[in-house]
Amino acid sequence: MDCLRGFSAIYVVLMHTARIPSPPLGVPGSLESVVRFGGSGVFLFFVISGFSLSMTMSRHLKHSSPMISYGLSRFFRIAPLFYALLVVTLIRDHLLFHLSHSPREIEANALFLFNFLPRYQLGIVWASWTIGIEMIYYCFFPLLHRLGVKQKLGLSLAVMLLYCALVRIFGQTAILFLFFFGYVPIFVFGELAFYFARSLHKRKNAERWGYLALASGIAILIGCVLSRSYLNQIYYPNGNLLRFVAGAGYALVLFGLVLRPFRIVENRVLAFYGKISYSVYLCHPTIVYLLTHAYRGIYQAVPENLGYLCCACFTLAVVTAFATLAYRFIEEPCMEQGKRLVTRLNQAAHASVAAAQ
Repeated sequence: MDCLRGFSAIYVVLMHTARIPSPPLGVPGSLESVVRFGGSGVFLFFVISGFSLSMTMSRHLKHSSPMISYGLSRFFRIAPLFYALLVVTLIRDHLLFHLSHSPREIEANALFLFNFLPRYQLGIVWASWTIGIEMIYYCFFPLLHRLGVKQKLGLSLAVMLLYCALVRIFGQTAILFLFFFGYVPIFVFGELAFYFARSLHKRKNAERWGYLALASGIAILIGCVLSRSYLNQIYYPNGNLLRFVAGAGYALVLFGLVLRPFRIVENRVLAFYGKISYSVYLCHPTIVYLLTHAYRGIYQAVPENLGYLCCACFTLAVVTAFATLAYRFIEEPCMEQGKRLVTRLNQAAHASVAAAQ
């Protein structure tokens, strides 16, 4: 999962390196479709969330207060870096864009409620619209975790059909695209991938299932990349089913790699980026924006067909440096603090029970 998180983070960075500058950077024709599809990397993040929460929930259930353990672990994993970048973004917007955010918008972001407010769904921190969705999913996950496979499949199908109906009725709106409801099936795909991987991994034919799932997932994703119709769908979906198709493809890839790992994916570089993926994801949009002038210089200094590749490598180098520092000094200490707090609460609960006995 760390390796796939790393791939997902890098893929989103590559897409934004091309799309955030104004005008967008020129991408060689052979790479354009692949780079544009990088926006789907967030779907892989969502699939991995469903898988990883399903895998770790048993650990929380062993604590005296499972929901407190679960909630604190999620909060200390997501909130500290988000709050740090929220402060940085408020300062950046004031200094660079002379933009002030209303107290209501800041409060909605601080409480992770901005996905419910149409005007604020994108979030103050660039690219944080996904964090608003993730935090809502974290709240609903304990309920989803209790559902059986058939119930999860039924829920996914019902949500997909309802979402498509809403798009049909109200048209292609940013509100519908960004609302949490339309991403429930993608998270559930990750939960189902965990269930089937756990059921099949000890069987003799597990590798065969892994090969089949991996090949199927890759074929689906290649089909999405080759389909020109997706170009306007990643952000404001015209076909509105593409997100679910891509999500299913990523879930099959994850499921396949769990049953049959490959060294080309399971390597130290991707694992490292997976470790710092959250920092990479939240830090990179501002960095890309600030590097825009450097990109123009790179395009003037190198052959045109190499311009984007050089800019992408330069972006990854800078983003990696900042993300590593953010992980080392914000994410890691706060996650450790969260673990210590959960441990203390668990010990206190056991001590209270022992004293009562």
